[in-house]
Amino acid sequence: TRYWRDWSSDVCSSDLAGADFLKTLAYVDPNRIGVFGLSYGGFLTLQAMTVAPTLWRAGVDVAGVVDWATYGAGYTTPRLGTPVQNPEIYRVSAPILHMDKLERPLLVLHGTNDRNVSFGDSVRLFDVLLKLGKPFESQIYPGEIHFFRRDHVLRDAWKRIDDFFERNVKNGAVMTSK
Repeated sequence: TRYWRDWSSDVCSSDLAGADFLKTLAYVDPNRIGVFGLSYGGFLTLQAMTVAPTLWRAGVDVAGVVDWATYGAGYTTPRLGTPVQNPEIYRVSAPILHMDKLERPLLVLHGTNDRNVSFGDSVRLFDVLLKLGKPFESQIYPGEIHFFRRDHVLRDAWKRIDDFFERNVKNGAVMTSK
């Protein structure tokens, strides 16, 4: 549990460090950096977009965990302890509780037969985003598992991601980080 002690400051430090590095490159527009992730990477995408909401031009979450308290205890308890033991760690590491900070476009993709991260996580996320009036895009893939496997689903998902980043990162209105 000690590893997770400083969760709120370290949760997406690698994402933030990556963005800082990209900003040093002459061919990178520092105001046009997107973030993308699948599974734990989807979780990191959601965290990154709420911890540093204006750093990212847009983000794509594919089957990301939205709240470790509702994820399998066999995975989380050895890493985080229980929600009773460490409520603050669970609070700061639940991006669903911080969606009020979301400022930039978000695309969420998830398969309904995902046994790694429950499709219900994305349904809960959609509900929170709708209640907060946050715009987002989503695509649900009926019967698809955690890692998309059918050709037509993979083609659709990659096309959606490409179009989303094209519209919101490459060609979107000029936005600057605060």
